[in-house]
Amino acid sequence: MGFVNASGTVVYKRQNGHTTKDALVERWRHNQRNPMDLEAFSGVEVSLCTRNARRLLHILKCQTMCNYLRGMSFQWNSEEGESAYFAALKCPKTFRRFWKSHPEWRGVVGDAISQCMDALEETGINDDNCELSALLVESFDNEGDSDGESDGECNRVASVRFAAQGSNSVSRYLPVEDWIVTLFRSEHTWSRFLEDSEETLTMAIVGATCLDFEDTKGVGRRCSQPRRHREAGSRYTGFPVLQTSLQLNASILKKDFLPYSKIEKGNRIKWNADELKKGTKFSLGNQGMLKVVSSSTRCCPAIMEWSPARCELLAEVKDAGVNQLLLGKNVARHHKEYIRGKWEADPLPILVLSKSTKPLFIRS
Repeated sequence: MGFVNASGTVVYKRQNGHTTKDALVERWRHNQRNPMDLEAFSGVEVSLCTRNARRLLHILKCQTMCNYLRGMSFQWNSEEGESAYFAALKCPKTFRRFWKSHPEWRGVVGDAISQCMDALEETGINDDNCELSALLVESFDNEGDSDGESDGECNRVASVRFAAQGSNSVSRYLPVEDWIVTLFRSEHTWSRFLEDSEETLTMAIVGATCLDFEDTKGVGRRCSQPRRHREAGSRYTGFPVLQTSLQLNASILKKDFLPYSKIEKGNRIKWNADELKKGTKFSLGNQGMLKVVSSSTRCCPAIMEWSPARCELLAEVKDAGVNQLLLGKNVARHHKEYIRGKWEADPLPILVLSKSTKPLFIRS
């Protein structure tokens, strides 16, 4: 299944050895700014409370990045422009319209985005140790308590949908501190599924939003009570997850391996993972492999575990080889994480399950 609509696709010019993230940061730093650069699921938000995580389309609208700009005393040319910028980040179409309709704000908005990208450039998968680095920005109230130390309820998001709540309004007079934290692969095993390469990118933050994951089997990680009621040394139960999606390569799927249905509008394809068998494997090439833990339900996507790359599944290689021989085209022999673009088939929503119940991170 191929690309449906290539109009407006952003092509990054990279030097050898440079990643997509390098190219993106350089473009905005040198005033080569295109709002379509931001239309990718490049962000990863990790919950400070539950350690659950999710891919984000617009990481720039998170409270973390709002606090970061405030902490560095970024100078907006007007409060109206600042408010309009954060409001426009709610969806790509709205932001494109905002960028086109307000040339008077383009300079300062572009500078704000560039400053955020400079900070996020330090995050993602570390080239030396392959650990995940993330930006943590703590804001403190008048009593000196940080985001994660309030006496009240956590900033909760219920269920596995991880729907965002709250606004970006924040007092510009309260102090903030920013840190780069490390999430160890041995503890956050889903982080090994992520990568920074010429095809994909990861910009990660740690947020105060409580991302709950509750499934019918009780293995999910969730915040069950206010912080003030937790006893010292109490531990969470369950396994944290990464919410993301897969761009499946239909040419290497076996017949009836994963049913699909046609969507009337636009004749698009929607995968049906309700009957996925436990143990089914999805090869990701050099990025490893995903194995199904449980099929999708009405309220929960398919849950999978990641394992390192060894060799690609022989059946997939064989099927791709046949297609290449018959069609005379090179055929990708694996699936991959969905980051951007419009395709004939919708991406398959999944949860990548951590194998550790004690995920930790450290500040550097």
